[in-house]
Amino acid sequence: MYYHKEKSGPFFEKIYLIFAMITGIKVLETKKEEFLIPNNLFAEEPNSDLFIVAKYFIDRFTALTRVLTIPGVPLDTNNVERAIKAIILIRNNSLFFNNVHSAKYSGDILSLTETTNNANINVFNYVDFLIENKEKVLKNPKNYLPWIYDKSEDEKNRYWDRVDAIIKAPSSFSGSEADESFHSSG
Repeated sequence: MYYHKEKSGPFFEKIYLIFAMITGIKVLETKKEEFLIPNNLFAEEPNSDLFIVAKYFIDRFTALTRVLTIPGVPLDTNNVERAIKAIILIRNNSLFFNNVHSAKYSGDILSLTETTNNANINVFNYVDFLIENKEKVLKNPKNYLPWIYDKSEDEKNRYWDRVDAIIKAPSSFSGSEADESFHSSG
């Protein structure tokens, strides 16, 4: 965060000032000089593409610059876009099956694959484990979710105790008690 604040912060501010001028907001001469902004920038017509982009940036400046103030905020939305793409793939593929059962089955498999990938678990190892331990999985499927399937019984019990506590009192859960080790393969 500090790196981005130091290195990216001035660029965000310069972009903001340029877009402010494009949308007709007055910018102090000292700021123009500080950021070497030329004086030949003028306000654009409100229906121009450049004005629309500049207005979008200015209206969302705080949200777009969270990377400068909140540790861990990603610079991009690639993970979200990847997840949405997987959902669209599942939906589109389900359209080409002959019946609802086949579409649902395929959707379940693709959903399982994406969940496993998002948990940083090797899909083939996980599916192999599920097949080899079919009877145990069918008896207690919740203990074989991708992020806890390879944990000890004690770890699984602690995990579900925490989940139950969060469900019973969600407002008292601050998130600081979360143990991310359950959600990673590391």
